[in-house]
Amino acid sequence: MATSDNLAEPGLFNDTQALHERLRHIRTPDLNAAVSTAVSILRGRPYLFDPCGEGLEGDIDKRAMGTTTTFDCFTFVNTVLAMISQNQNDPLTTALTHLQQLRYLEPTAKYFYRHHFAETTWTEQNRKKNYLTGSLLSSTQWSSFRKTATLSLDYPAWLQHQKEFFLPNHTPPNTAEHLQYACDIEQLEVPSLYQEKRTINFDYIPLDALIKTSQDDQLVSTGPAWDLLPNCCLLQLICDNWTDTQKHKLGRLQKSPTPLAIVHLGFLHTQNNVRCFSHAKINQHTETIPLIEYLHFLQQEAPHVSGIHLEGIGYPTQPPVS
Repeated sequence: MATSDNLAEPGLFNDTQALHERLRHIRTPDLNAAVSTAVSILRGRPYLFDPCGEGLEGDIDKRAMGTTTTFDCFTFVNTVLAMISQNQNDPLTTALTHLQQLRYLEPTAKYFYRHHFAETTWTEQNRKKNYLTGSLLSSTQWSSFRKTATLSLDYPAWLQHQKEFFLPNHTPPNTAEHLQYACDIEQLEVPSLYQEKRTINFDYIPLDALIKTSQDDQLVSTGPAWDLLPNCCLLQLICDNWTDTQKHKLGRLQKSPTPLAIVHLGFLHTQNNVRCFSHAKINQHTETIPLIEYLHFLQQEAPHVSGIHLEGIGYPTQPPVS
């Protein structure tokens, strides 16, 4: 993949340099230190849905691929993983190189080659590239709490919706005009995987296994599975009941032509012996909040969230697989 300057704004380079500088003062920087430091650098930056494109050589969206000015939840996770994956002793493999690997199917940076589904291509490809290490819930210690659900992803319906409704009417944030096409929509290069539906299984831990709330909602305590939580990992919010009664809680996701499992994602990490959750808060900004407070919020305000999935993070990440 190309790594020309037009693919990233200066902030990605500057923030990664700041990360390396702060990690130099830590004797043995581990995964938790790297994630905690990276999110502290990016904390407080505004939320913006879909803030990135493919650069000037993109087939549709020519905005920069790498930006640390604004985030949605997916770009926040990709950016942090790219930043912590850059080895300061390997100047040729930049954070932008890692971001490209994290963000796209091979072999090219084009719109339909983005990882549009965290449930499948993003997770599967980035496990192969060692950015992710697999479900932490597969361990036997989680067996008495773990639930498994099945989801059918309707790729063809999603593709048709993109071509007929989303792309013709979509104006990217911070731009004045609709997307400018390099060719007719029907001529855009599309991976063959979108031609068939796909059924997947996913595991999660129900919220009530992690926290307990009193009947008057005033007292919150940890549940029986709380102490099993790791110090640091990727955390995904799971919805396994995509029904009409739940969809009104899903904001823009309610317009999705296919059910989804992952409705939000961020990082579980530990600061001063407190488990925290860092994410791009929808319509607000990037933030770090005690995990128990966030899970309590979900119980009270997000009935569509069934539980959380925990995914391991590779650190230090091996060189990208070609």
